[in-house]
Amino acid sequence: MCGICGIFEFEEGARPDRIALEEMTAFMTHRGPDGTGVVVDGPVGLGHRRLSIIDISGGSQPMSSPCGRYHLTFNGEIYNYIELRKELEARGRAFKTRSDTEVLLIALMEWGPLALSKLNGMFAFGFWDRENKTLFLARDRLGIKPLYYYRDKERLLFSSDLGSMAVHPLIKKEIDPLAISHFLSWRVVPVPYTGFKNTRHLPPGSYLLVNLEGQCREKIYWDPEVPKKAPKKSIKWVMTRLEELVHDAVRLRMRADVPVGAFLSGGVDSSAIVHYMKKTTPDGRPVTFTIGFRGEEKEFDESEFALAVAQTLGSEHYTHFLKPYEMEPLLTAACWYFNLPCGTGLPNFFVSQMARQHVKVALAGVGGDELFGGYTRFNFAHTTPDARQAEIAFVRSLQSVDHDLKRQMFTPEFFSQIQHEPSMDFILDQFSGIKTRETLNKLCLIDLRHYMLNDLLFNLDKMSMAHALEVRVPLLDHRLVEFALTVPPEYKIFHNIQKYALKRLVYNHLPAHVCIRRKRGFSLPKVIWIKRMKDFILNLINEESVKSRGIFDWPAMDQYVKNVMDAERVSWAQANNLWSIFNLELWFRQFLDTKPNLTPPEPGVMID
Repeated sequence: MCGICGIFEFEEGARPDRIALEEMTAFMTHRGPDGTGVVVDGPVGLGHRRLSIIDISGGSQPMSSPCGRYHLTFNGEIYNYIELRKELEARGRAFKTRSDTEVLLIALMEWGPLALSKLNGMFAFGFWDRENKTLFLARDRLGIKPLYYYRDKERLLFSSDLGSMAVHPLIKKEIDPLAISHFLSWRVVPVPYTGFKNTRHLPPGSYLLVNLEGQCREKIYWDPEVPKKAPKKSIKWVMTRLEELVHDAVRLRMRADVPVGAFLSGGVDSSAIVHYMKKTTPDGRPVTFTIGFRGEEKEFDESEFALAVAQTLGSEHYTHFLKPYEMEPLLTAACWYFNLPCGTGLPNFFVSQMARQHVKVALAGVGGDELFGGYTRFNFAHTTPDARQAEIAFVRSLQSVDHDLKRQMFTPEFFSQIQHEPSMDFILDQFSGIKTRETLNKLCLIDLRHYMLNDLLFNLDKMSMAHALEVRVPLLDHRLVEFALTVPPEYKIFHNIQKYALKRLVYNHLPAHVCIRRKRGFSLPKVIWIKRMKDFILNLINEESVKSRGIFDWPAMDQYVKNVMDAERVSWAQANNLWSIFNLELWFRQFLDTKPNLTPPEPGVMID
């Protein structure tokens, strides 16, 4: 896991500003504290920060081919690098290291973009071909690793972090109204938006080819399909294949030259991961991590359930409880690490901080709910007969600020810039071409491409890399995703039992409560925190700051904040909306108003 960046100058004879490239690289020191490197070759410069996981001494980057024609900067892991290496050796290719980076470099030299179909991993990379003068940028199938790029007439910049590009002295930082509008709806900025105009987030399963004339060609290389009708398969066949895929996905993600642990909430997905880790771990004893809450936040605590699973599976288990902390430095630091507007929670920040004290890699159970219908909103597939209405209800259940509320909150001038693209339409239109009778599986795909991509994976990457922790997600192995989208819906929700197939897979190996306990999301007590942060919020949302931005109508915003702060009990919706609004202003101050700091603010110590 690492941080990557680069500059491609389009004007004849122009060369990348090496100092700017070094600053872009330095911004990502938190992502890769183990090493740094910069290569400038003609019009292109590549930067890299390394978190060493495989071949500690031999995988330094950017990595160049022996002939000097090719250069690679790469973030992520290629889990099947051992198998790919053997295939390349059979074709006459030689290797100098044991790293997956060199395997990727030579695979790209051998097969070009066709190499992407052979990769099993999470990745984002920049690959420069000096002879053809083309820059090849690519992102993994599910979008586990981020890749942002900025383009104007003179140059293209790319990076793992938007903030890394924002430190370049020649970047034009202009707010994108549509990005802000969609952010308020979803509490995250959806792909391909970022927050700035001329800056995009490369979609998952896509690559971008850029030539010296500045021409960019974006192409999708992987797009999972939902069949018109799920193939008829017995439950026995489905369970056998599911076990094979989950077990192999975990096995591949245990490959590392450093210790590997796992996040454990005590729910089905994380518990299933630990179960298969036990079958894969040489000593049969995984290392697991849980955060807990005390006091008025006790209702969010799941540590006792995680402990029960750990005891059943015999893991080396660590539970760390959050202790009193100041909100202002914590949220200021989190905003810097996100370096995009973000209104989601911080649980991954806490558990990653704790896990990093023990391991360098952790597995997480992200993906099980999205693939197998684990959320309550999936019931719309059964309770709403009309498929289109089910999709609308499903997506609406994820929305925070709707179009009507925006009309009230935004200034007329700002609303006029976003009213042509309502956020609901923006999401639903992406899936309008999928024709299937399997409404549940289509909703699973929507969740994968929207909520999981834009919220869960974005949050997981930024909050884990804040602590230089590599987090791997076995349930998002692309083979498992492709399979899950063909599983008959009755094996996903069976007699109102959600995630039936996954639960059946591990039922006999885990405490009973794992499969029968009502699902609780990995969340934090925003409703409690909002009251605790009143002074901090009012310092961000005041008449001067609101009017200067020209986004929100001040009287409407002033009344909204007062209604929340004066309420005897704050609703979850109110807390979420206000959380997004003040985080937006926090982002403006750190990334729009000034050049971002190269080092993060100190968040304080928050765990025992």
